[in-house]
Amino acid sequence: IAFLTGSGFLDPVSLTTSSSSSSSTKETRMTRKAKASAWGARFYFVASIAGLVVNFKEILKHRSGALRNARSELSKRMAEIRKDGGGEGENDEEAVETARAAVKSAEGKHFELFLALLKSLCDFMVFSNNPGVDLHVKLRGRKNHEGLHCLGGLISASTVLYNNFPNSEKWV
Repeated sequence: IAFLTGSGFLDPVSLTTSSSSSSSTKETRMTRKAKASAWGARFYFVASIAGLVVNFKEILKHRSGALRNARSELSKRMAEIRKDGGGEGENDEEAVETARAAVKSAEGKHFELFLALLKSLCDFMVFSNNPGVDLHVKLRGRKNHEGLHCLGGLISASTVLYNNFPNSEKWV
Protein backbone atom coordinates (compact mmCIF):
# COMPACT_ATOMS: atom_id res chain seq x y z
CA ILE A 1 0.00 0.00 0.00
CA ALA A 2 2.84 2.36 0.81
CA PHE A 3 4.37 1.72 -2.63
CA LEU A 4 1.07 2.34 -4.43
CA THR A 5 0.46 5.50 -2.44
CA GLY A 6 4.02 6.77 -2.90
CA SER A 7 3.97 6.13 -6.62
CA GLY A 8 0.83 8.20 -7.04
CA PHE A 9 -1.33 5.30 -8.15
CA LEU A 10 -3.94 6.10 -5.53
CA ASP A 11 -3.95 9.86 -6.19
CA PRO A 12 -7.26 11.42 -7.16
CA VAL A 13 -7.39 12.01 -10.92
CA SER A 14 -7.58 15.64 -11.98
CA LEU A 15 -7.74 16.88 -15.56
CA THR A 16 -6.56 20.38 -14.73
CA THR A 17 -3.01 20.96 -13.57
CA SER A 18 -1.81 23.91 -11.64
CA SER A 19 1.32 24.44 -9.61
CA SER A 20 -0.53 24.80 -6.30
CA SER A 21 -2.58 21.70 -7.07
CA SER A 22 0.48 19.56 -7.77
CA SER A 23 2.17 20.81 -4.60
CA SER A 24 -0.82 19.92 -2.44
CA THR A 25 -1.14 16.56 -4.23
CA LYS A 26 2.44 15.73 -3.36
CA GLU A 27 1.91 16.70 0.29
CA THR A 28 -1.28 14.66 0.42
CA ARG A 29 0.54 11.72 -1.17
CA MET A 30 3.36 11.89 1.37
CA THR A 31 0.90 12.12 4.26
CA ARG A 32 -1.00 9.10 2.99
CA LYS A 33 2.26 7.22 2.44
CA ALA A 34 3.36 7.89 6.03
CA LYS A 35 0.00 6.75 7.38
CA ALA A 36 0.06 3.60 5.23
CA SER A 37 3.58 2.78 6.42
CA ALA A 38 2.60 3.30 10.06
CA TRP A 39 -0.44 1.04 9.70
CA GLY A 40 1.66 -1.59 7.92
CA ALA A 41 4.16 -1.55 10.81
CA ARG A 42 1.30 -1.95 13.29
CA PHE A 43 -0.03 -4.96 11.42
CA TYR A 44 3.46 -6.53 11.36
CA PHE A 45 3.73 -5.91 15.10
CA VAL A 46 0.37 -7.59 15.79
CA ALA A 47 1.44 -10.53 13.61
CA SER A 48 4.71 -10.83 15.55
CA ILE A 49 2.75 -10.96 18.83
CA ALA A 50 0.52 -13.70 17.40
CA GLY A 51 3.59 -15.66 16.24
CA LEU A 52 5.21 -15.27 19.65
CA VAL A 53 2.12 -16.60 21.46
CA VAL A 54 1.70 -19.55 19.06
CA ASN A 55 5.39 -20.53 19.23
CA PHE A 56 5.45 -20.24 23.02
CA LYS A 57 2.40 -22.51 23.33
CA GLU A 58 3.88 -25.03 20.87
CA ILE A 59 7.20 -25.31 22.71
CA LEU A 60 5.42 -25.76 26.04
CA LYS A 61 3.11 -28.39 24.56
CA HIS A 62 6.02 -30.29 23.02
CA ARG A 63 8.12 -30.03 26.16
CA SER A 64 5.39 -31.42 28.39
CA GLY A 65 4.21 -33.95 25.79
CA ALA A 66 6.43 -35.70 23.26
CA LEU A 67 9.79 -34.74 24.78
CA ARG A 68 8.79 -35.76 28.30
CA ASN A 69 7.28 -39.02 27.06
CA ALA A 70 10.42 -39.92 25.07
CA ARG A 71 12.70 -39.20 28.01
CA SER A 72 10.55 -41.14 30.46
CA GLU A 73 10.43 -44.10 28.07
CA LEU A 74 14.23 -44.11 27.85
CA SER A 75 14.53 -43.89 31.64
CA LYS A 76 12.07 -46.76 32.02
CA ARG A 77 14.02 -48.95 29.58
CA MET A 78 17.32 -48.18 31.29
CA ALA A 79 15.80 -48.96 34.71
CA GLU A 80 14.53 -52.31 33.42
CA ILE A 81 18.01 -53.22 32.19
CA ARG A 82 19.58 -52.23 35.52
CA LYS A 83 16.92 -54.17 37.41
CA ASP A 84 17.54 -57.31 35.33
CA GLY A 85 21.25 -57.14 36.05
CA GLY A 86 22.56 -55.91 32.74
CA GLY A 87 20.12 -57.77 30.56
CA GLU A 88 21.38 -60.48 28.33
CA GLY A 89 18.54 -60.19 25.83
CA GLU A 90 18.83 -58.66 22.38
CA ASN A 91 15.37 -57.13 22.85
CA ASP A 92 16.55 -55.00 25.77
CA GLU A 93 19.30 -53.37 23.75
CA GLU A 94 16.98 -52.89 20.81
CA ALA A 95 14.37 -51.26 23.03
CA VAL A 96 16.98 -48.90 24.51
CA GLU A 97 18.25 -47.92 21.05
CA THR A 98 14.68 -47.29 19.89
CA ALA A 99 14.06 -45.13 22.97
CA ARG A 100 17.31 -43.21 22.36
CA ALA A 101 16.31 -42.58 18.75
CA ALA A 102 12.92 -41.31 19.94
CA VAL A 103 14.61 -38.94 22.41
CA LYS A 104 16.98 -37.68 19.71
CA SER A 105 14.06 -37.07 17.37
CA ALA A 106 12.07 -35.27 20.08
CA GLU A 107 15.09 -33.12 20.98
CA GLY A 108 15.54 -32.23 17.30
CA LYS A 109 11.91 -31.11 17.12
CA HIS A 110 12.39 -29.17 20.37
CA PHE A 111 15.38 -27.35 18.85
CA GLU A 112 13.29 -26.42 15.79
CA LEU A 113 10.57 -25.05 18.06
CA PHE A 114 13.18 -23.14 20.06
CA LEU A 115 14.47 -21.51 16.87
CA ALA A 116 10.92 -20.53 15.92
CA LEU A 117 10.44 -18.98 19.37
CA LEU A 118 13.78 -17.15 19.09
CA LYS A 119 12.77 -15.76 15.70
CA SER A 120 9.43 -14.61 17.10
CA LEU A 121 11.13 -12.87 20.03
CA CYS A 122 13.54 -11.07 17.70
CA ASP A 123 10.70 -10.09 15.34
CA PHE A 124 8.76 -8.72 18.31
CA MET A 125 11.73 -6.61 19.38
CA VAL A 126 12.37 -5.34 15.84
CA PHE A 127 8.75 -4.53 14.97
CA SER A 128 8.15 -2.85 18.33
CA ASN A 129 10.80 -0.27 17.44
CA ASN A 130 9.36 0.71 14.04
CA PRO A 131 7.61 4.04 13.38
CA GLY A 132 3.88 3.69 13.94
CA VAL A 133 4.36 1.29 16.85
CA ASP A 134 7.19 2.85 18.89
CA LEU A 135 6.54 0.67 21.94
CA HIS A 136 9.88 1.61 23.50
CA VAL A 137 9.16 5.34 23.14
CA LYS A 138 5.78 4.88 24.80
CA LEU A 139 7.12 2.74 27.67
CA ARG A 140 10.62 4.10 28.27
CA GLY A 141 10.53 7.52 26.65
CA ARG A 142 13.22 6.73 24.04
CA LYS A 143 13.69 4.42 21.10
CA ASN A 144 15.46 1.11 21.41
CA HIS A 145 19.18 1.15 20.63
CA GLU A 146 19.78 0.72 16.89
CA GLY A 147 22.54 -1.83 17.50
CA LEU A 148 20.14 -4.02 19.46
CA HIS A 149 17.47 -3.45 16.81
CA CYS A 150 19.88 -4.56 14.06
CA LEU A 151 21.11 -7.54 16.08
CA GLY A 152 17.52 -8.73 16.49
CA GLY A 153 16.96 -8.47 12.75
CA LEU A 154 20.17 -10.37 12.00
CA ILE A 155 19.29 -13.17 14.43
CA SER A 156 15.81 -13.43 12.96
CA ALA A 157 17.18 -13.64 9.43
CA SER A 158 19.82 -16.15 10.54
CA THR A 159 17.19 -18.50 11.95
CA VAL A 160 15.37 -18.42 8.62
CA LEU A 161 18.61 -19.20 6.76
CA TYR A 162 19.41 -22.04 9.18
CA ASN A 163 15.97 -23.58 8.74
CA ASN A 164 16.17 -23.33 4.94
CA PHE A 165 19.76 -24.52 4.59
CA PRO A 166 19.88 -28.15 3.46
CA ASN A 167 20.84 -30.56 6.21
CA SER A 168 23.65 -32.91 5.17
CA GLU A 169 21.95 -35.90 6.87
CA LYS A 170 18.87 -35.50 4.69
CA TRP A 171 20.90 -35.69 1.47
CA VAL A 172 23.02 -38.74 2.30
